Amino acid sequence: MKKLILLTVIYTMSSASLAGWHDGGKVTRLHSGHGKGIWFFSTEKHAHVEGCNNSYGYNVSSEKDNSERQYSLLMAAYMSGKPVAIATTGECLEGRPEVNGVQIRETSYY
Repeated sequence: MKKLILLTVIYTMSSASLAGWHDGGKVTRLHSGHGKGIWFFSTEKHAHVEGCNNSYGYNVSSEKDNSERQYSLLMAAYMSGKPVAIATTGECLEGRPEVNGVQIRETSYY
């Protein structure tokens, strides 16, 4: 039983360590999706999330309450040429890193 609890804690901690804020640089592509409830964007720099295709950007579920705000913020960043920081969940969504939040940033601090 102790081993099971220990393994569960280790798994949870390792999953959480994949999540967090990443420097994305400037937004290079913003896509509204194809009616599947998922939309896509890419940036100059890509976060590495284990098990995901990390070369082509990020996916966002339109089912999340904040997805419209994220899209608006990314559009503003794209139009202004400002860099962004991206919070990933540590999970893959349709093969790409899933996004939990975004922010426009002026410096390298999140």
